[in-house]
Amino acid sequence: MTANCCESLIDPMNTDILHWFRCPFCVAEIHLGKIIKGSEQKIQHGLLHCPGCGFEFPVISGVAILLGPDDYVDVKSETTASTLLTGPRIRDLVQLLKDGEAMRALSLLLGPTGAKGELFPELKVPRGDGEGAGGPRKVNSKPAGRDIRIRGIGRIQRLTRSLYRSQFLPRAQLRLAQFLETHGASLSALDVINLYYGQYSGVETSNYFAYRFGQPRHLAGLSLASLMGDAKGPILDLACGVGHFTHFFAYGNPGRPVVGLDRDFFRLFVASQYTAPEGNYVCTPADTALPFSEKVFAGIFCSDAFHYFLHRAASIRELQRLLSDEGTLALCRFGNSEVEPREGYELSLDGYRRLLGGWPHVFMGEDDLVNRYLKKQGADLTTEAPAEALRRQKWLSVVSSRSPGKFGNNKHFADWPHAVGRLQINPIFVGGKAKQNGSRQLRFEFPSKWYEFENQRYRDYAPEHCTLPPEVMQALNEGKRPPEVEDYLNQFVILGMPERYCERGVDARLESDNTDRQT
Repeated sequence: MTANCCESLIDPMNTDILHWFRCPFCVAEIHLGKIIKGSEQKIQHGLLHCPGCGFEFPVISGVAILLGPDDYVDVKSETTASTLLTGPRIRDLVQLLKDGEAMRALSLLLGPTGAKGELFPELKVPRGDGEGAGGPRKVNSKPAGRDIRIRGIGRIQRLTRSLYRSQFLPRAQLRLAQFLETHGASLSALDVINLYYGQYSGVETSNYFAYRFGQPRHLAGLSLASLMGDAKGPILDLACGVGHFTHFFAYGNPGRPVVGLDRDFFRLFVASQYTAPEGNYVCTPADTALPFSEKVFAGIFCSDAFHYFLHRAASIRELQRLLSDEGTLALCRFGNSEVEPREGYELSLDGYRRLLGGWPHVFMGEDDLVNRYLKKQGADLTTEAPAEALRRQKWLSVVSSRSPGKFGNNKHFADWPHAVGRLQINPIFVGGKAKQNGSRQLRFEFPSKWYEFENQRYRDYAPEHCTLPPEVMQALNEGKRPPEVEDYLNQFVILGMPERYCERGVDARLESDNTDRQT
């Protein structure tokens, strides 16, 4: 099998960024090794080389994977450092690329879904302590013969899982890779997110990524991301996920280099091919030694992730090492352990402050960021709220910098940050069939009860119902922004999003979403 991926889909890695790279194991400069597919300027598949320790790092579908030769590209828990699914080993990916098996290498990184999104689930082995997948259960006494039959079933299930992992899973992964090669260019980001996360990780993970644009936490993130609008140098989007903020940094300032870094390969694949193809992507853990030279980044941004890092002290030291003298570090929306419920590896306000050491910084709560954003105001960094008020907020953010000049009051946005990108209808709105005059009646609809619980503030600024007149519908289809659109931007009915986020025509997208929600 040859290294054969769809030319119109795969976005290559720009080799101009290699001069920023340093080996995370010996700090030597990383060089271009072998080009499997692409050119010296743009690599689709290839190898990077460290002359210091001799390690080789694979580049697959434009994503550089900077891990050790015996490390595995695992699928991790959403909220901890635990491994859910053991992925391929780096040295095996390197060998597949050398053998011209780039499609096989890509398939090993795509997780356990098939070409149509079907999942081959592992069978659950009954546990005698009453603790199954659904939590504690009442355990009834059973005769000895029943226990023997259960143990027999357990052996069969273990054999079934072994067969699944060795036979069915690789075939499903290859079908998914081939499916994306054949049809990927005609898909949108929402299609791919639903294909993978909707079927594999669960519907709430799919909802988290699909409906992120416009939600309260995203507005808080945009408020802090906007602080880097005039940054004179590259931006690092740490734990970038599928690239929502990478899109904001890259699309909002064309030509400025942006690096998205995440431990999950598939998320980077979605970001690089659909959400923010202008970015450059590195697959490596975010809370260990980072593969970049000192003071290379003018801005470092991390949203909704820092409290999931296990090695937070090491992470802060690395981020301070990478930030330029005039740069801005913004950690947005991390959990406060003093407010229940807890998730990940949360700290208290004092704990987070201790991590920053003597660096100048300002903490703020998510409520204040969102309230100011809705008034079209940026973050106020001139003063910090009282500690007691911050300790009562579940979600905290912090801005830090070596430069005292970074701590000002960012009063008003010249334009809405959520207007960056191609204007499209917010995916959280669904609508019926178009009326005779071409208008559309839309309604706001949470995709699930859990999503509603986590995003209750959405109702404060988005309307329950609205009607898009035909001239607005036409403007969206043509990629234009006439004055009639502004009122819908103000209400978050229309958002700026990546070109290929929804991609299909407005009418087709609404009808498809309406059918999907009903299903």
